[in-house]
Amino acid sequence: MSLVPGVTETLYGSRIGPLLAWTLARVTGVLPFSLVEMLLAVWISGRLALAARGIVNAARGRRRWRNAVGAGALAAAGDLGIGLALFYFLWGLGYARPPAEERLALPVGETTSTEVVAALAGELVDAVNVTYRELHGSDDAGAPTVVEDERGLEDAIEYGWRRLASELELGAPRTWHWVLTKRPVASPLLHRMGLSGFYSPFTGEANVSASVPAAYRAHTIAHEKAHQRGVQPEDEANFFGFLAGLRAPHPVARYSSLLFAQRQLLGTLLRAGEEETARALIDRRLPGVQRDVDDLNAYWSRHRGAAQRLTRRVNDAYLKTNRVEGGVLSYGGSVDLILAWARSRGGTLAGERSGPGAG
Repeated sequence: MSLVPGVTETLYGSRIGPLLAWTLARVTGVLPFSLVEMLLAVWISGRLALAARGIVNAARGRRRWRNAVGAGALAAAGDLGIGLALFYFLWGLGYARPPAEERLALPVGETTSTEVVAALAGELVDAVNVTYRELHGSDDAGAPTVVEDERGLEDAIEYGWRRLASELELGAPRTWHWVLTKRPVASPLLHRMGLSGFYSPFTGEANVSASVPAAYRAHTIAHEKAHQRGVQPEDEANFFGFLAGLRAPHPVARYSSLLFAQRQLLGTLLRAGEEETARALIDRRLPGVQRDVDDLNAYWSRHRGAAQRLTRRVNDAYLKTNRVEGGVLSYGGSVDLILAWARSRGGTLAGERSGPGAG
């Protein structure tokens, strides 16, 4: 299927895949908890119980150690085979779709000067400042931004996604109403693993860690909803999530999306050696905005360690196995899509508006 992306897009990416995901999401959405989290816990418990029984039998001489180990390995291989088959049928085939820049005819790959990146980054710094003032009525609220109406934020992001799907003609069921994201009980574990959320193709659930700071949570919700709608690559999920957040009639959603893009472009300037320019733009942030950035950085640094490094390696291998060049580095590829999107709109993001009836 990877050799014929056009066929994959027509038969799977545009129709079968999203319909399967939407159906699963609607079925599991009636549950107030993360079903995949519960199923995973049951599976791990069952496998551990089976392993323990094998060890006991082998220790008592009722079974040879070789047979016990072989039975366990065979069971694990069977689970892996079934899991992989379901994964590709329910979601994984979408990795063979044409890239977003091709589907949207975006001018990705054209050389962008650091001056253009700096100008767009400056536009985003100013836009984030304006949105922060809309949220708090001041330049510094004295504490990190919080979300008081989580359900209202979710509904707004869902509206933003439906509007984006209609605007870009992404087709049904992407324009249909989907369901709320889930907050796993294991959110502290996700934090330790360096994850803000994950999508389960087996249950159609978009899961978001309950502990992610509000300044990043809204973008994370929009990102996982992108995966739910059949957007597989991480850079594309970041990009579409950014656009959906801008169209959500909620100031926190717009703030989170703009801050995400701002940090991406400032990072691009720093990597290009334009540290003085980037620092000057960072200094233009409102004190409250910088407080939110510092809070987010502190959140991720609190649990840096072996768990995060292991998760990163596993995720890197998973992405490369599915033909995502760069592995985990592909997350940052959304900056190219954002730049191409701005280039296709006269070199600016100022025309992006949120709310009903916005142009």
